[in-house]
Amino acid sequence: MKEPKHIPEPTLKSATALSAIEMNKIRFSSKRTLLTPERLKN
Repeated sequence: MKEPKHIPEPTLKSATALSAIEMNKIRFSSKRTLLTPERLKN
């Protein structure tokens, strides 16, 4: 089994920690992508 890559933690001055409730309020897109075998082949 391969070891996972180490990704350094970014140092963002404007970032804030979000609670679970705050994260649930965020919606990136209302559209959903339908995955079909044809789309997965491309």
